[in-house]
Amino acid sequence: MRKNLQIVLITLMISASLLLTSNAFAQVSFYTFAQSSNTYKQVGDGASLTSSGCFDDANFATITIPFTFTYHGVGFTTIAAGHNGYAQFGGSASLGYTAISSYANVLSPFNANLYGCVSSGGDFTYATTGATPNRILTLQWTNWGFYSSGLNEVSFQIKLYETSNKVQ
Repeated sequence: MRKNLQIVLITLMISASLLLTSNAFAQVSFYTFAQSSNTYKQVGDGASLTSSGCFDDANFATITIPFTFTYHGVGFTTIAAGHNGYAQFGGSASLGYTAISSYANVLSPFNANLYGCVSSGGDFTYATTGATPNRILTLQWTNWGFYSSGLNEVSFQIKLYETSNKVQ
């Protein structure tokens, strides 16, 4: 009888520990990934945060999102982009170029040691398109190059969709 009780208790403890640890990432379980190949299209001029100079290993001013965007179950109204190809919700972006593995609430479409110079056509802009409740906030790095390699410029974007909270 005592041995049966011990087996039941051990089984319950193991089951409880498995249940408690299996939901550790449940807050992002509703996000899906879908790869697509599209032609890059500038969103327009938007608001530029790069009027002159070169940009390396820092961040731009915090941007107010014109709608509440829910990410990881939390509503955010600000986002800050880093020079190294990522953006972080809430407050200012952390510095550095390892954002995807080091910081919370980060979107990282092209996280690397990047460098952008206005004199070479480098620019960071953001723009809101559409009308409520279907607005899209686009953050865009244009002609952003790899640090110290020259002539390897890339352009990329993050799009945040109002209402659906979709990230593209």
